[in-house]
Amino acid sequence: RRGRLAAMRGSTIRSYLAMGLMGFGSGLPLLMVSTTLAIYLREQGLTLTAIGLYSYVLTPYAVKFLWAPILDSYRVPLLGAALGLRRSWILVAQIGVAAMLIVIPALNVRTAMEPLALAALLCAFLGATQDIAVDAYRIEIAPVAAQGALTATYSLGYRVALILSGAFALGYVLAKLTR
Repeated sequence: RRGRLAAMRGSTIRSYLAMGLMGFGSGLPLLMVSTTLAIYLREQGLTLTAIGLYSYVLTPYAVKFLWAPILDSYRVPLLGAALGLRRSWILVAQIGVAAMLIVIPALNVRTAMEPLALAALLCAFLGATQDIAVDAYRIEIAPVAAQGALTATYSLGYRVALILSGAFALGYVLAKLTR
Protein backbone atom coordinates (compact mmCIF):
# COMPACT_ATOMS: atom_id res chain seq x y z
CA ARG A 1 0.00 0.00 0.00
CA ARG A 2 2.76 2.45 0.89
CA GLY A 3 4.51 1.75 -2.39
CA ARG A 4 1.41 2.67 -4.39
CA LEU A 5 0.84 5.87 -2.43
CA ALA A 6 4.47 6.89 -2.86
CA ALA A 7 4.24 6.21 -6.61
CA MET A 8 1.07 8.28 -6.86
CA ARG A 9 2.77 11.16 -5.06
CA GLY A 10 5.76 10.79 -7.36
CA SER A 11 3.56 11.23 -10.42
CA THR A 12 2.58 14.80 -10.93
CA ILE A 13 -0.91 16.20 -10.74
CA ARG A 14 -0.30 17.28 -14.32
CA SER A 15 -0.06 13.63 -15.39
CA TYR A 16 -3.40 12.85 -13.79
CA LEU A 17 -5.05 15.89 -15.30
CA ALA A 18 -3.62 15.03 -18.71
CA MET A 19 -4.89 11.45 -18.45
CA GLY A 20 -8.36 12.63 -17.43
CA LEU A 21 -8.51 15.04 -20.38
CA MET A 22 -7.14 12.44 -22.78
CA GLY A 23 -9.73 9.97 -21.52
CA PHE A 24 -12.44 12.54 -22.18
CA GLY A 25 -11.05 13.13 -25.67
CA SER A 26 -10.98 9.40 -26.35
CA GLY A 27 -14.49 8.72 -25.06
CA LEU A 28 -16.20 11.47 -27.00
CA PRO A 29 -15.87 10.14 -30.57
CA LEU A 30 -17.00 6.62 -29.63
CA LEU A 31 -20.49 7.57 -28.52
CA MET A 32 -20.79 10.40 -31.03
CA VAL A 33 -20.35 8.03 -34.00
CA SER A 34 -22.51 5.34 -32.48
CA THR A 35 -25.50 6.33 -30.38
CA THR A 36 -25.63 10.04 -31.16
CA LEU A 37 -25.25 9.42 -34.90
CA ALA A 38 -27.94 6.72 -34.79
CA ILE A 39 -30.35 9.11 -33.07
CA TYR A 40 -29.58 11.80 -35.61
CA LEU A 41 -30.10 9.37 -38.51
CA ARG A 42 -33.41 8.19 -37.07
CA GLU A 43 -34.49 11.81 -36.67
CA GLN A 44 -33.69 12.32 -40.35
CA GLY A 45 -36.06 9.47 -41.24
CA LEU A 46 -33.61 6.70 -42.13
CA THR A 47 -34.79 3.13 -41.69
CA LEU A 48 -33.54 1.00 -38.85
CA THR A 49 -31.81 -1.21 -41.42
CA ALA A 50 -29.84 1.74 -42.79
CA ILE A 51 -28.98 2.89 -39.28
CA GLY A 52 -27.85 -0.64 -38.44
CA LEU A 53 -25.47 -0.58 -41.38
CA TYR A 54 -23.96 2.62 -39.99
CA SER A 55 -22.93 0.64 -36.89
CA TYR A 56 -20.12 -0.87 -38.95
CA VAL A 57 -18.29 2.44 -38.70
CA LEU A 58 -17.26 1.33 -35.20
CA THR A 59 -15.14 -1.52 -36.63
CA PRO A 60 -11.85 0.39 -36.17
CA TYR A 61 -12.28 0.18 -32.40
CA ALA A 62 -12.40 -3.62 -32.65
CA VAL A 63 -9.37 -3.97 -34.89
CA LYS A 64 -7.13 -1.16 -33.67
CA PHE A 65 -4.49 -3.71 -32.75
CA LEU A 66 -3.77 -4.05 -36.47
CA TRP A 67 -2.21 -0.58 -36.83
CA ALA A 68 -0.87 -0.18 -33.29
CA PRO A 69 2.58 -1.44 -34.39
CA ILE A 70 2.64 1.23 -37.10
CA LEU A 71 2.07 3.95 -34.51
CA ASP A 72 4.95 2.51 -32.49
CA SER A 73 7.27 2.51 -35.50
CA TYR A 74 6.67 5.78 -37.31
CA ARG A 75 6.80 9.35 -36.14
CA VAL A 76 4.42 11.96 -37.47
CA PRO A 77 6.44 14.09 -39.91
CA LEU A 78 7.51 17.45 -38.42
CA LEU A 79 5.44 17.04 -35.24
CA GLY A 80 7.21 13.86 -34.17
CA ALA A 81 10.51 15.64 -33.68
CA ALA A 82 8.92 18.48 -31.72
CA LEU A 83 6.41 16.59 -29.56
CA GLY A 84 7.69 13.03 -29.51
CA LEU A 85 6.21 9.85 -30.89
CA ARG A 86 3.14 9.47 -28.67
CA ARG A 87 2.10 13.08 -28.22
CA SER A 88 2.35 13.80 -31.94
CA TRP A 89 0.01 10.91 -32.76
CA ILE A 90 -2.38 12.04 -30.02
CA LEU A 91 -2.43 15.58 -31.43
CA VAL A 92 -3.00 14.45 -35.02
CA ALA A 93 -5.77 12.06 -33.96
CA GLN A 94 -7.42 14.69 -31.75
CA ILE A 95 -7.40 17.33 -34.50
CA GLY A 96 -8.81 14.78 -36.95
CA VAL A 97 -11.58 13.73 -34.56
CA ALA A 98 -12.50 17.37 -33.93
CA ALA A 99 -12.62 18.03 -37.67
CA MET A 100 -14.83 15.00 -38.30
CA LEU A 101 -17.17 15.97 -35.46
CA ILE A 102 -17.62 19.29 -37.26
CA VAL A 103 -17.99 17.73 -40.73
CA ILE A 104 -20.49 15.00 -39.79
CA PRO A 105 -23.36 17.29 -38.72
CA ALA A 106 -22.71 19.55 -41.71
CA LEU A 107 -23.44 16.73 -44.17
CA ASN A 108 -26.96 16.26 -45.48
CA VAL A 109 -28.09 12.72 -44.74
CA ARG A 110 -30.43 12.62 -47.72
CA THR A 111 -27.90 13.68 -50.35
CA ALA A 112 -24.61 12.57 -48.82
CA MET A 113 -25.11 9.19 -47.17
CA GLU A 114 -21.79 7.78 -48.41
CA PRO A 115 -19.71 10.83 -47.41
CA LEU A 116 -21.42 10.77 -44.02
CA ALA A 117 -20.56 7.09 -43.54
CA LEU A 118 -16.99 7.77 -44.65
CA ALA A 119 -16.65 10.72 -42.27
CA ALA A 120 -18.03 8.63 -39.38
CA LEU A 121 -15.65 5.78 -40.27
CA LEU A 122 -12.72 8.20 -40.38
CA CYS A 123 -13.79 9.65 -37.03
CA ALA A 124 -13.88 6.16 -35.51
CA PHE A 125 -10.48 5.31 -37.04
CA LEU A 126 -8.96 8.50 -35.61
CA GLY A 127 -10.62 7.87 -32.23
CA ALA A 128 -9.20 4.35 -32.13
CA THR A 129 -5.80 5.71 -33.15
CA GLN A 130 -5.99 8.17 -30.30
CA ASP A 131 -6.82 5.33 -27.89
CA ILE A 132 -3.70 3.46 -29.02
CA ALA A 133 -1.44 6.48 -28.63
CA VAL A 134 -2.87 7.51 -25.26
CA ASP A 135 -2.48 3.98 -23.85
CA ALA A 136 1.16 3.90 -24.94
CA TYR A 137 1.77 7.41 -23.61
CA ARG A 138 0.28 6.50 -20.24
CA ILE A 139 2.62 3.54 -19.96
CA GLU A 140 5.62 5.71 -20.78
CA ILE A 141 4.99 8.62 -18.42
CA ALA A 142 4.64 6.85 -15.09
CA PRO A 143 6.20 4.09 -13.05
CA VAL A 144 4.46 0.71 -12.88
CA ALA A 145 3.09 1.45 -9.39
CA ALA A 146 1.22 4.53 -10.68
CA GLN A 147 -0.27 2.83 -13.75
CA GLY A 148 -3.44 1.78 -11.95
CA ALA A 149 -4.20 5.30 -10.76
CA LEU A 150 -3.49 6.79 -14.20
CA THR A 151 -5.68 4.16 -15.86
CA ALA A 152 -8.49 4.94 -13.43
CA THR A 153 -8.14 8.67 -14.15
CA TYR A 154 -8.20 7.98 -17.90
CA SER A 155 -11.28 5.76 -17.47
CA LEU A 156 -13.02 8.45 -15.43
CA GLY A 157 -12.46 11.00 -18.22
CA TYR A 158 -13.63 8.43 -20.77
CA ARG A 159 -16.84 7.73 -18.84
CA VAL A 160 -17.56 11.43 -18.30
CA ALA A 161 -17.31 11.92 -22.09
CA LEU A 162 -19.68 8.99 -22.67
CA ILE A 163 -22.17 10.38 -20.16
CA LEU A 164 -22.03 13.91 -21.59
CA SER A 165 -22.32 12.85 -25.21
CA GLY A 166 -25.19 10.53 -24.25
CA ALA A 167 -26.86 13.38 -22.38
CA PHE A 168 -26.39 15.59 -25.44
CA ALA A 169 -28.11 12.98 -27.63
CA LEU A 170 -30.95 12.59 -25.13
CA GLY A 171 -31.34 16.36 -24.86
CA TYR A 172 -31.46 16.61 -28.65
CA VAL A 173 -34.23 14.00 -28.83
CA LEU A 174 -36.20 15.56 -26.01
CA ALA A 175 -35.92 19.01 -27.60
CA LYS A 176 -37.26 17.61 -30.87
CA LEU A 177 -40.13 15.84 -29.12
CA THR A 178 -41.24 18.93 -27.23
CA ARG A 179 -41.46 21.14 -30.30
